[in-house]
Amino acid sequence: MKKTVLAGVGVGVAAFTISDVVNREMSPVGETVSRFVNTGAGWLVPLGLVAIALAAAA
Repeated sequence: MKKTVLAGVGVGVAAFTISDVVNREMSPVGETVSRFVNTGAGWLVPLGLVAIALAAAA
């Protein structure tokens, strides 16, 4: 169970980090999450959110 939680958090952090790197023109502090979802790599944000939610549920 501990590995599942760590894996979920790791995938979530990696997804958000990659999303920030890909979208250099957008500020992660100044923009809303929905703006990141509507970019070319927008699938990374829902992936990160689901991964962290599953880690919290585990």
